[in-house]
Amino acid sequence: MMPEALELWLEFALAAAIIVFAGIRLSRYGDVIAEKTGLGRTWIGVLLMAAVTSLPELITGASSVTSSTFRTSPWAMFSEVACLTC
Repeated sequence: MMPEALELWLEFALAAAIIVFAGIRLSRYGDVIAEKTGLGRTWIGVLLMAAVTSLPELITGASSVTSSTFRTSPWAMFSEVACLTC
């Protein structure tokens, strides 16, 4: 049995590796999309970055709406927007 701290560090390392892998793939896909559509790489980068950074809020909102604590979803969305604008 692994110590709890070691297990947490391994989970963190795995999550970091997945994020790095996904970021590399996203930048390659962005270049391909920019080339095929004729839009600039910067424009595609802005669109992809906006989409990726809004995913946590989308998932939090969707999970709070589908859970049994539906009353908390407006407050969760409000607090997320407030934190992002500060």
